Amino acid sequence: MKVYLAGKIPKGGEIAGYTDWRVEYKTKLAACFDDLTVLDPNASFAGEPSHEEDAMFRFGCDAWMIKEADAVIVNAEQKLGLGTSQELIIAKYFAKPVVTVLPKDSHHRRSNMRIRASVVADWIHPFIGATSDAVVENADAAVKWLADCVQNKCQVKDIRVIDEAVAHFLNVRMQDKNNA
Repeated sequence: MKVYLAGKIPKGGEIAGYTDWRVEYKTKLAACFDDLTVLDPNASFAGEPSHEEDAMFRFGCDAWMIKEADAVIVNAEQKLGLGTSQELIIAKYFAKPVVTVLPKDSHHRRSNMRIRASVVADWIHPFIGATSDAVVENADAAVKWLADCVQNKCQVKDIRVIDEAVAHFLNVRMQDKNNA
């Protein structure tokens, strides 16, 4: 089982005092999967040049790891950056199962969120909710979901989720106009 760990990578002033969340996730995954390979963009090809100045290399490296992965776990416990949000779409492009760790009342998940003219009881950022195959509260639940997904051959969203979302939008919009 190859699992890609998507989430925050510290940069600049964030590096000092950073606690690597991936250590906990790797430990939990290793306890569940005997044949585990963790694909970690923060530790990719340790000892080799990182080529941080080469955008195509960095993008290609992470996209390749997602392509090689059997599944992706996204840590959204903190505010996600641009790279992680792109990794969600790349995972859908390659039709990989994505489980996102997103605790209630965190940056991208709010209770009783007032937005526009509505209050949503359990608001999950739509770009996370639509592209994740599962949203869970913690790393333990992510590992459990992944094990169940492997055992039961879960249904996985692929890049068609974008077209499906557009069609859903147009359908609901049409219904709203007909009901007006």
